[in-house]
Amino acid sequence: WFRGLSAELQRDILDSPSTHVPLRVHGDDVAVCKANTVLVLSVYSVLALHEEAHITCGAYPLSYLTSEGMDDIYKVLAWS
Repeated sequence: WFRGLSAELQRDILDSPSTHVPLRVHGDDVAVCKANTVLVLSVYSVLALHEEAHITCGAYPLSYLTSEGMDDIYKVLAWS
């Protein structure tokens, strides 16, 4: 994961590794019933050895979710 980063970000991480936590966000739609699904967002550590080591951030009904809502969710996750 480190090699895929920009040179500037690599320098920032090497200069202050305790302030950077490599995470990945995973989203998947889950069927609730035949007519509706929810988007489940989870955060995983890139360094975790097990897929089970994740934190569920939320479950959002896709029938009510707009692109603006997705932008808001992304802003909160990026800020966190």
